[in-house]
Amino acid sequence: MKASSLLIVSLVMGCNSSKQEIDESRCAYAMTLCTIAGTGTSGYNDINIRASETQLRDPTAIVEDAMGRLLVSDAGNHQVRRFEDDKLMTVIGRNKNSEAVSGPASDTPLSYVVDMDFDGDGELLLLEGIGLQLSWVDLGTNQIDVFASSVGSPGWNSNQVTDIDDIGLIKPTSTAIDDAGNIYLSESGDGFNMILKITPEGEVTKIAGVDEDGFPIGATNADPDDAQNYLLNPQGLLWHDGALYLADAGRHRIVRIDVATGD
Repeated sequence: MKASSLLIVSLVMGCNSSKQEIDESRCAYAMTLCTIAGTGTSGYNDINIRASETQLRDPTAIVEDAMGRLLVSDAGNHQVRRFEDDKLMTVIGRNKNSEAVSGPASDTPLSYVVDMDFDGDGELLLLEGIGLQLSWVDLGTNQIDVFASSVGSPGWNSNQVTDIDDIGLIKPTSTAIDDAGNIYLSESGDGFNMILKITPEGEVTKIAGVDEDGFPIGATNADPDDAQNYLLNPQGLLWHDGALYLADAGRHRIVRIDVATGD
């Protein structure tokens, strides 16, 4: 699941800066914004060192595991890192920019992981925004399995139902997982703003941002129902209390989606 208790975890952890005395004073005030990882300068340095001394490059996503540890997508450095005590440990990726490859998770390249989610069994879902792939990671066995890929053939799914092996992706931005294990994925490609649903059986359907025939709804559509369901640059997804929530960035709103009807 996404880190709904991130604020609490951050306050418990406090600041981890090399200027410890200053940090302790600075973090002593209620609701102070404390940097718990990164130096404020984009870069890459030694792995598995103190979190506040670790340089990050474009961190894009954060998620909490079952033990309450935070994992961060260090997207620009092509790695996923995990907080362990005051250190930031690299658990996925090896600082190589290319699409993920099934096999040892610690040895795989990554192509800009934009979102992560844990499922009910504790497996980690990775979405590569530039790599156009979805992968499952078993952190216990250090294995990554790429199960959906649009590498070399970006596009959208024109059929009402598409097999996962034939999935088309253009600009995926976020994921969410419901209680039954269905994956929801936001697409914000130019003219192809929609929400996809991927079942555990590997069926891909379009549940929001499309008309009755499954075609993307445009901004100029005259139908009032379609106008309401038109999406523009959809970003963050969250499954919460039986419903799917979406940050519809281009329309400056947060929407609740009925996954059965797409409304």
